[in-house]
Amino acid sequence: MKKTTIALSILLITSATPITSANTKLCEITGIHDGDSLRVSCHKKALRLACIDAPEPDQPFGQEATDYLASLTVGKELEIVNRGDGGFNRTASIVYVNNVNIQERLLSAGLAWYYPQYASKCGDFMGLKRAEQSARDRGAGLWKSANPIAPWAWRKGVR
Repeated sequence: MKKTTIALSILLITSATPITSANTKLCEITGIHDGDSLRVSCHKKALRLACIDAPEPDQPFGQEATDYLASLTVGKELEIVNRGDGGFNRTASIVYVNNVNIQERLLSAGLAWYYPQYASKCGDFMGLKRAEQSARDRGAGLWKSANPIAPWAWRKGVR
């Protein structure tokens, strides 16, 4: 019984911790463009937060998303897991601070949409979808609005 408890404890701890690999770097933030794009000290390209899409800067909740991303990352050591091309000369990445998934935090706060276009670049995409659904259910952030417009529609001119 004791061996089972220890094994289960180890499994739980390791499953909650990002896996360090050749695609993982520890960095500091050097700039934030918007709620899902940032620059870090250890990477030449800008980073696009994989799996989510935050409101555009001129969109309702765009500034809130940017400010929240800053509050989660500025002055902290970031663990960056590169997931491939993010378009517009950016690298799609999953970002952790103290083993906390930043994308999940933005979704939970109602300051981003889960972005199916990047689903192949996500590890635990179901956890991200649950985080968004929880924010919707609670009316958090942009989900306070009756009909929030997704950023991909906003960029196409839907207002």
